[in-house]
Amino acid sequence: MTIETELRSILDSQDDQADALNLLVDEFREGRDPLELLRLMQSSDSESIQIGAWITSEIPFDWYNTPEFINKLHELSSHENALVRFYALGALFPSLDKADKDSQDLISRMSSDSNEGVRSSAEAAAKRLGLK
Repeated sequence: MTIETELRSILDSQDDQADALNLLVDEFREGRDPLELLRLMQSSDSESIQIGAWITSEIPFDWYNTPEFINKLHELSSHENALVRFYALGALFPSLDKADKDSQDLISRMSSDSNEGVRSSAEAAAKRLGLK
């Protein structure tokens, strides 16, 4: 069963989705292959992408610190869904460097986001990085 099929089964279930999603997140926190999350973030389904970015933001950065993940998360930082942008920023935060122009540009762009939650998160990231 693919991760997207597994996720769809959780989301389509009449059971407690929150508990099932938390169990899924725990599996990744306990070492489930993070490449499954990359596949989830490559989905055409916005909800799957959102959940993939969320779970990625919940696991240790070392587990997904690869060019493929970082590039995908940068791409998702411009996604039409505000929650995808929010979680992508959270997952990207450990990779951001205040001396790096791309990091500065990302924070600047996201600090002007149309969504208040994304904006606030980007402003908090800027503060933590010493950019403000």
